[in-house]
Amino acid sequence: MASSSSLPSVEAAKRAAAYAAVDAYVKPHHQVIGIGSGSTVPYVVERIFERSHELSPSCTFIPTSFQAKNLILERNMRLGDMDTVQELDVTIDGADEVDDGLNLIKGGGACHLREKVVAEASKEFVVVADYRKMSHVLGESWKKGVPVEAAPFAAQRIIKALERLGSTDVKLRMAVAKAGPVVTDNGNLCIDAIFPQTLMRNPDYLLKQIKLITGVVEVGIFTNVCKAAFFGHEDGSVTRQWPDGSKTRIIRPRGKRGGVKHRRRPPTATATEHARAISRYHALEKQIARASKSEKDALLAEQQALGGLEVYQNQSTTGGAVLRGGESSKWCAKILMELWPFSRRIQLLDVGAIAGTAYARWKHKFDVTSIDIQPRAPHVIQADFFDFPMPAREEERFDVVGLSLVINFVGDLSKRGDMLLHAHRYLRRGGYVYVVLPLPCLTNSRYMTHEHFARLVRATGYDVVRNEDSHRLTRWLLQESEPCTAISPRTDISRAFWDGSVLAKRQLRPGAERNNFCMLLSPS
Repeated sequence: MASSSSLPSVEAAKRAAAYAAVDAYVKPHHQVIGIGSGSTVPYVVERIFERSHELSPSCTFIPTSFQAKNLILERNMRLGDMDTVQELDVTIDGADEVDDGLNLIKGGGACHLREKVVAEASKEFVVVADYRKMSHVLGESWKKGVPVEAAPFAAQRIIKALERLGSTDVKLRMAVAKAGPVVTDNGNLCIDAIFPQTLMRNPDYLLKQIKLITGVVEVGIFTNVCKAAFFGHEDGSVTRQWPDGSKTRIIRPRGKRGGVKHRRRPPTATATEHARAISRYHALEKQIARASKSEKDALLAEQQALGGLEVYQNQSTTGGAVLRGGESSKWCAKILMELWPFSRRIQLLDVGAIAGTAYARWKHKFDVTSIDIQPRAPHVIQADFFDFPMPAREEERFDVVGLSLVINFVGDLSKRGDMLLHAHRYLRRGGYVYVVLPLPCLTNSRYMTHEHFARLVRATGYDVVRNEDSHRLTRWLLQESEPCTAISPRTDISRAFWDGSVLAKRQLRPGAERNNFCMLLSPS
């Protein structure tokens, strides 16, 4: 395998984009991953293969083309097909051009029908490319036209229809290495149609108009499907682009840029004080949980000297909740509203709500019950989650239990695992649990990783619906799975979902700079 320094600059840019996308979107709990087509995709497979030890042995890879299939088989990765899966966790694909709204032109390799089927079946669809594929408007840099896959016997009629639609140049794509037209993997022909900028500025409209032509199988315009795009640059850096047009430079090689302007600024004194106060409060919570009576009194005294729970909540609210993005309810609310099949409002129990404002902007969608050990608003019920009364009837249960930045606050490591089991007592069958943790709890802990947390989640009776990491947080939406034992009036509901696994404290990642975040699972 060539090092990045030995690759031509454009190839190094492609590899940088592919590696960044895989590292950001391929998760240890993923079971089905789509592999796209194009010149950047070999680096995607290369990076996934390097990280294969982190993935489940049963992880299956779905190719969109003959090229992708060969890449999967060459690495002895598990090959699957769309006949055997309903949904993919993520697909990473290339593109011929990407505009400011993450609309795409694909199909330069005549694979766009399969690429679109796989893209639309994916929870997350991500594009990787080099800097040359970036455009403000489709057609700006890609000059070969919109690829249209056509039924062979309708090709000439489709060409005429595309001309009437406004295409200035329509051609049947011809093969290079043999006489005759290009034939797609599906036995169809490929037509390339160039349209003026006035039409390309509205790709969604153009796509719909082309698809109305009888005989058109699929069109190489992709709209409203791409979640993020990664563009590699010649200097080794990568730009991450979002559907709203915003961009972030996420990788910068050492020595390329310097000076005062580009130096990382130290955190403000206020931010540092917040972080230290919160960190020390958490450390004391853990020590109190395992201390003797005499030691506990001293630790409680130190905790009170910091200001007790009230000051901790002030620091949490000021340092992270609203002003700095600590409340991540927006992510949860958006996904739940996408998934929710009913007309009624979503019943949500928000644990550790403090002021109970997290879901206030979605009152029309959510009916929220907020609890906290020491509430900061009159509508928030003062209660510990473990002591909160359990619903007596099914209609009193909740659709969602929110545990946002709550589990890491609990000092008793066993109670952290018990918290997930305890949530079953409040849920309607098949309900959801929303978990948020500081990202270092999974990325920089000696005892916890994404994969280990996913295993704990499954052992406590949940399936992972969605997981996404930001710069500071890791967010998980879980859904209650089928119980392991039959539920009767005498059954402890939480134990009915436990699969019997005991997860003890075990070092997974040694290192002097790592933290000690841990969750145990050993229900008594």
